[in-house]
Amino acid sequence: MSKIKILAVLSSVAGNIAWAASNMVKVVATTSKTAADVITNNKRYDIEIYRKNEQFEVLTNVSYKKMLEVLKSIEVFPDLSVIVSKSKSRVSII
Repeated sequence: MSKIKILAVLSSVAGNIAWAASNMVKVVATTSKTAADVITNNKRYDIEIYRKNEQFEVLTNVSYKKMLEVLKSIEVFPDLSVIVSKSKSRVSII
């Protein structure tokens, strides 16, 4: 094999290892958040924000603390309305 082919194979291997490590970090982060929510019995919410009957923003899978922050922050805007519902995207690991 030439030096260029060896470098190409090594860089491909390094790229695949980096991709796998990145995906493992994402999986661990999602799983740990879900596990913590199950253990502490935290609820997740979906928030829809409307401005004059038009959907302005959608926040999904938001914690209770974040929901309170959003509700407090939009109190100063009288033309905004909010719909809060329990999140259906929560995945249970138990």
